[in-house]
Amino acid sequence: MYQYAYTIVVLHTMKINLLKKYKHNRMKKNIVIILTFFTLGLSAQSTSWNKAKLKEHWKTHSPDKIEGIYIKTRKFVQYNGFGQPKTYPNFVSDADFFIVNDGNEYVMASFSDDFYGTIRKTVGSNKYFLTTNLKYWGLESERKSLSMYLNSSNELVLEDVIYEKNLRASGVNYTNKAVFNDTYSMVYQPKIFEKPKTKSSGTGFSISSTGIIVTNYHVIENATNITVRGINSEFNKTYKAKVLVSDKNNDLALIQIDD
Repeated sequence: MYQYAYTIVVLHTMKINLLKKYKHNRMKKNIVIILTFFTLGLSAQSTSWNKAKLKEHWKTHSPDKIEGIYIKTRKFVQYNGFGQPKTYPNFVSDADFFIVNDGNEYVMASFSDDFYGTIRKTVGSNKYFLTTNLKYWGLESERKSLSMYLNSSNELVLEDVIYEKNLRASGVNYTNKAVFNDTYSMVYQPKIFEKPKTKSSGTGFSISSTGIIVTNYHVIENATNITVRGINSEFNKTYKAKVLVSDKNNDLALIQIDD
């Protein structure tokens, strides 16, 4: 369908990895963000920020929508399989947690304890995935993987079933379970700067007869419109394109002719 004349050279193995990533993402309905927590050697980093430093930092570094200072509300619900579930009183923390951009990732930490982690952002949904070697709920039997999501109120919600057991009594099946729910609500949101629109250009090369092109991530970063020219050495005609998948760490992206 299309023939392309480009001069860029990319390692073959990197091209294969990117194609695998594209195919994997197409099979998933939701794209998740990996939130990884570490216990050793990181508590000092979590205390390097304080509220005054963060507010000064955000005056000169435009934040993303999840950056800010948060409080945590913890709710515990117990289901006995019959009647209404029992909800225990909520625990609400002080404004003790923060999320701040740190290069290619976000730091999520507490001002007062060893709660520290990183959030890596990918293109897509408001769903997150937490992997931790901490006992997040303080229970011996808890799992190491937890799900998070950003709700319609821009709150980060972390929920987990910490106990579940199927039982039978008097010929009736029922389930006992207990659920923990942490909601992180932003109490200080830094001002988000309006980013000026700029133009950039770069090169790429075709890897498919369906118009798929490999280029660099920095070429398409924050792009609202992408055009391609140089097809069959014709530089006067342009084609619209869209981003299929990108990899900021390796500075690679796949785009596709959309005309």
